[in-house]
Amino acid sequence: MYNLQSIDNGNSHPHVGLFEKGELKSVTPLAQFQFDQQIDAIASSVGPSKNLQSISYIDLRPYRKEESFLDMPVDYEMTLGEDRLHQAYYIFKKAHPGLSLLIDAGTFTTVDFIDESGMKGGYIFPGVQTFLNSYSRGDKLPSLASADNFTIDFDIPHSTNAAIENAMKISQLSWLEKILSSHPIEQIYLSGGHGSLFSKALEDLFKGNVIFEKNLIHFSLYEIYLYLKNNKI
Repeated sequence: MYNLQSIDNGNSHPHVGLFEKGELKSVTPLAQFQFDQQIDAIASSVGPSKNLQSISYIDLRPYRKEESFLDMPVDYEMTLGEDRLHQAYYIFKKAHPGLSLLIDAGTFTTVDFIDESGMKGGYIFPGVQTFLNSYSRGDKLPSLASADNFTIDFDIPHSTNAAIENAMKISQLSWLEKILSSHPIEQIYLSGGHGSLFSKALEDLFKGNVIFEKNLIHFSLYEIYLYLKNNKI
């Protein structure tokens, strides 16, 4: 097992995971992390490239081909975000039977489909906080903090806050219910800062296996690193 510094340079809150002998020991904000030049680093980057300018790391972009990433077939154009691609690879390598759904609930909520034939594509929805923040563009409308749950009050709202919060919850659950009713999902992986909200909602909506791992991107990068090392790439 290897030591590794895994870099998640996301749209917000970039951070670094430290693996020691294959075990994730810590996750630290990128701005506070002290890199060890004796340990390999690997990055998944959808955020500003300036964050990585002074860091020596394995760049995974050359391994993305038009229809594949490493040994995973990919049915999506080359614009697919690195975070989606790398987490999909982790699920692909776990070789679960049937169709898996990956929900990464961050600044945007991405929803991707993966099975034994590869990464099949998916959706991009406004993230929970992104949805709520959009109301600040209206005159006298507040920008609310994220909700603690997705429980909907189906009474007609009688305040602006209730109107916005319940609209957000209905919006998030509507696409989730539609996807679950339209596809034979066998298991769901959750990651991202708002993954716990979906985890709670899925207790009532989905009877299959749900895996919530907020550090999924770091385990994904480690899985990719293992493949590169084992295949001497």
